[in-house]
Amino acid sequence: MMLRHSLLLAVSLTSAVADPRVPLKIFTDLGLTAQEIAAIDAGRPVAKVLSWGGPSELYVFGAVHVDGPPDAYLRAARDIGRLRGAPGYLGIGELRQDATVADLSTLALDPDDVKALKSCREGACDVQLPTAAIQAFHDGVNWSRPDAAEQANALARPMVLQLVQAYRQGGNAALGEYRDKESPTRVADQFQTMIGRASALPDVLPELRRYLLEYPNAELAGVRTASSPGRKWRSA
Repeated sequence: MMLRHSLLLAVSLTSAVADPRVPLKIFTDLGLTAQEIAAIDAGRPVAKVLSWGGPSELYVFGAVHVDGPPDAYLRAARDIGRLRGAPGYLGIGELRQDATVADLSTLALDPDDVKALKSCREGACDVQLPTAAIQAFHDGVNWSRPDAAEQANALARPMVLQLVQAYRQGGNAALGEYRDKESPTRVADQFQTMIGRASALPDVLPELRRYLLEYPNAELAGVRTASSPGRKWRSA
């Protein structure tokens, strides 16, 4: 789903920490069983739904052992073009610092999100959005026309770009609040809660935790920053 709040945190443990016991500590803290840890050691991918949060939250942890040097893995992960033909990717792109709406021309909302937006109202919306965005889709799209999806996508693209630009300048605090439910949700607070549930971060990777929470007012050595919204872009 587009415009949902989520965190994908990928960490190469071999390069992030020096103590070989740290991965075991992280896996144990997350509640993985001995069998699941053994599966990771054997090279099999493991995914686990964590017992964190309330009814509206879903946390999934995944791990896979990469048999290769960290530098080679990072080069492959940063090769955005290579991912265009990878299974599970409908489309992909990387935004430049001076990106324009034209750079998002192939980004399109999931059909289920478009359908949900038709009846979206403040306090009752199946897509997480702030009040201004909810009203924009309500007023700016003629939902009776056959090209309603194209109208919605045309509205969404500058919203996405503005959100990326706001985040670059103001960090999490600039992401505002969602009004999809009766009680508003401040995105920065929700994100801090998500990070706080990952108990290994302050113990093992305190610099990474600070960077995630205080960006752009915090620095992290060796970081390459890139905005790549749409790891699941739908081709127009």
